[in-house]
Amino acid sequence: MRYAALVSVIALAVAPAAFAQTKTPSGTQPASATTAEAKFNAADKNSNGTLEGAETDAYRADLTRIDTNKDGKISRDEFMTASKSGIVR
Repeated sequence: MRYAALVSVIALAVAPAAFAQTKTPSGTQPASATTAEAKFNAADKNSNGTLEGAETDAYRADLTRIDTNKDGKISRDEFMTASKSGIVR
């Protein structure tokens, strides 16, 4: 009886840590907001707030997942959302 109670207490103590993991399905950690902002700013060569043309080349493989409104450009909001979900690393 004591053993079962001890196991239950340990399981309850460890469970929150197991569920608190923020790994994405691909197994990579999402970029922090600061890191994502820096990556976006570095890619936005003309500083117009949108990645378009050659600026999207680094993200071409995931463009269909990042460009949610399908305009062929990556807005800052789309980039940040993709970063939070782990698409942009």
